[in-house]
Amino acid sequence: MSEMKVFVTGGSGFLGSHVLRKLVSRQIPVKALVNKIGLAPEFADVEQVKGDLSDPEFLCEILSGCTSVIHCAAVISFRKSRKTELFESNSTGTRNLVNASLIVGIRRFVHIGSIASTGAHFGPGVIDEEFMYNLKSLRINYSISKYHADHEVLRGTVEGLEGIILSPGNIIGPVDLRKSTLKNLKLALRNSSLVPDGGIGLVDVRDVAWVAVEALEKGTPGERYLMISENYTYGQYVDLVTGTSKKRKTLPGFIYKALGYFFEGMESILGIKMPFTVEKSRLHHYFFWGTGKKAENTFGFTFRPAGASMKETLDWYRSNKYL
Repeated sequence: MSEMKVFVTGGSGFLGSHVLRKLVSRQIPVKALVNKIGLAPEFADVEQVKGDLSDPEFLCEILSGCTSVIHCAAVISFRKSRKTELFESNSTGTRNLVNASLIVGIRRFVHIGSIASTGAHFGPGVIDEEFMYNLKSLRINYSISKYHADHEVLRGTVEGLEGIILSPGNIIGPVDLRKSTLKNLKLALRNSSLVPDGGIGLVDVRDVAWVAVEALEKGTPGERYLMISENYTYGQYVDLVTGTSKKRKTLPGFIYKALGYFFEGMESILGIKMPFTVEKSRLHHYFFWGTGKKAENTFGFTFRPAGASMKETLDWYRSNKYL
């Protein structure tokens, strides 16, 4: 890897910063595209460029001299008011980056997708990489925008890129300077007796970052790799966060949808951001469960146990007085 120079998008984000740490630890030259916040002080020696993915000519300019891309940048939101931003960043932004990469001669393009762009079961069930996307009818803009982003990478692969898609579940882990998982953890720590009737898969951010760097040389172009350590119902997830085992009632999807419409109505009336949306309510009664076996076999590693990852996540938040 010594002759390569890697271009990383989303370097100031949770996953992106862990990818940078991994690259720096291996002494791989790296250039990071960051937002206005910039990089943490620990990355003072990393070449960074502030900007976004909206200008193809700008992307061609800053990609010059790089050999590979790890594309971490994405907007995550479940508010319909951010639909335009989601598609401009996740879908059009990825298209622009793919096109610029083709123009300047990038070889390997590692794209961080999401299990939300892969699919889910309406009921307990585990998906794999061959599962057909089935969520378009839910009208969840984040999911659809990331689905389109995946297909921009696949299109680029047909045109000459060595595109690889990593599709993680719910990412957890320590050193989360953007506090991206804090809201979910605080909600779980309320230890409610009522939970949604769906489920999520968990994965450690360090595992995703490690595979993203490994994928610069390993893996098959055009392939997707699910990144899941373990799968949980929402009740089991609350147990994991709280360290308790409590009997909980699952609320059916129609109740969550009603709550979503209620909170969105209150938000439009009061002008105050509410904690729950209709799009979130549609997600909560699906099971985003997947298997990470293909990734483990391909990249030669074993995912960290979710329980250990969650403990380190909570310990980090508490030691930094966020919890």
